[in-house]
Amino acid sequence: MGSAGSSASFDDLAGRVGPTLFPCIQLRSVEGESTSFLGGLPPRSVDELEWPRRQGRPLSLLACLDLRDVPESVELRWLPRSGSLLFFCDLEELPCGLGGEDGAWRVLHVQSDGRSGLEEAPAELDPKRVLPRKPVELAVVQLPPPDIDALADRLDVEDDRVVDRYSEYRESLLGARPWHQLGGIAESIQDADLREECEYGRLRQERLGREPPRVPSRWERLVSFFRTPQEDPVLRARAGGLEKERWQLLLQLDSDDELGVQWLDAGRGSFFVRLSESGSVDFEETWFILETH
Repeated sequence: MGSAGSSASFDDLAGRVGPTLFPCIQLRSVEGESTSFLGGLPPRSVDELEWPRRQGRPLSLLACLDLRDVPESVELRWLPRSGSLLFFCDLEELPCGLGGEDGAWRVLHVQSDGRSGLEEAPAELDPKRVLPRKPVELAVVQLPPPDIDALADRLDVEDDRVVDRYSEYRESLLGARPWHQLGGIAESIQDADLREECEYGRLRQERLGREPPRVPSRWERLVSFFRTPQEDPVLRARAGGLEKERWQLLLQLDSDDELGVQWLDAGRGSFFVRLSESGSVDFEETWFILETH
């Protein structure tokens, strides 16, 4: 099919799915300085920063997002409008969200004007785990749902040609990879409901709470999104209930060669936050999900 035919097909799809578009915030690489960035070192905060650690090992900073940069046109009512969010993760032993991974990631909300310099990395942090600083801007993008089944009333989701064209249409909107996203609907490599995976991990963590923390094996990380015989069917049933709706995507990061981050086999790392029953947010209530191909 030529480009004119492709364009016509995309126009037709756009007309059908237009009412289902939802806003999300893309993190786009920019030249020059920015108070929002990936990698690097965190800004010096008003209060002394307690650098997150896992079993004594300092975590790496993945992102610093200045909340003043969040476009007001996107309704993320649970997100503060001041300060910065710092996203840390253990890049030496990657977590995957199975539970029993205490301290493998942290999200901190700090107050900083962005002009007071940078924190110093802990002496114990391997310099190779300090990622290159990549300034970003926060831009609003309108996207259709990642799961075409959500559009069954608008598209023939049983037609493979329609499914393929829809995938191409979404990719045309996403643009060049890597794709880094704040808020919106998480994209799943394994066609999983990532909110359910968060709730399942949280429930499993509660069950493992009294056991000594351990690092999951590479095999456990690789199979974390497949239904294995060892999975607890009771916890899985509970995870699929209404409680999963309280999980909101906070940040989804693609594998990024420029940043030096590969989530196993060109996968993605996603941070979620669990809202309280009143809709407020506590950044101690976060979960991290690792997906890979």
